[in-house]
Amino acid sequence: MQAYRMLTIDCTGAGQRTIQHGGDQATNQLIASSLGVLPDHNIKMFIGVEGKHDIPFLKHMSKVFVASGEAVPNLERLEADGEIIFTPFGGSNLALWTHRLANLNRPEFHIYDRDTTPPAPPKYQPQVDAVNARPGCEAHSTNKREAENYLHHDAINLALAEAGIAHTLTAPFNDFDDVPTLLATQVNAVVPPGNKWNANRAKDFLCNNAAAKMTRPMLDEIDPHGEIREWFQRMQALMATAP
Repeated sequence: MQAYRMLTIDCTGAGQRTIQHGGDQATNQLIASSLGVLPDHNIKMFIGVEGKHDIPFLKHMSKVFVASGEAVPNLERLEADGEIIFTPFGGSNLALWTHRLANLNRPEFHIYDRDTTPPAPPKYQPQVDAVNARPGCEAHSTNKREAENYLHHDAINLALAEAGIAHTLTAPFNDFDDVPTLLATQVNAVVPPGNKWNANRAKDFLCNNAAAKMTRPMLDEIDPHGEIREWFQRMQALMATAP
């Protein structure tokens, strides 16, 4: 484990400076306290996601609920105001982040892709359990494969048409389809050779362009049990507990 050093200045009048070496819990707590939550910030919550594409997805879903009159956090506004911070962890690094923000003394809401098909447990269930064991923190796995499975095919079609891509989905994707890969394959059948998509480009298109076309009726149809709505309700409750 890497050890960290921090220069501390005694402000009690003695004028002493000391070097603190990180590694043990007490010193790590001191370092986190010194570097972390300062009295002049207004952070209410950290939102942990697997990757950067999950951030616009959640922002657009938040807009859908706000536009329909739901009392849920407006993530775009809250981020702009400095009240929330998105932290994209990357799937391979999730275990490192289950406790890394603990000493910053703010609520955390984590959402991870399920990836696996039931009855297999979610891929990151141990990480979910670790976060949920900490006070003021919650972690959830998606009930579907990943964020892109919550996008209505009509919203995807609107985004494809706006992008000038001559392809129309005639049916929704299934809950555990690899939507970015399937969409990239379909788009590549109609676009010029120099404009081919890979799964990452499809994911970016889905979480930005297609998610922006979602409406409340579309969301209610593709998420009939209100899973995403529950995420935002839990975020709202967690933010209310922030110091």
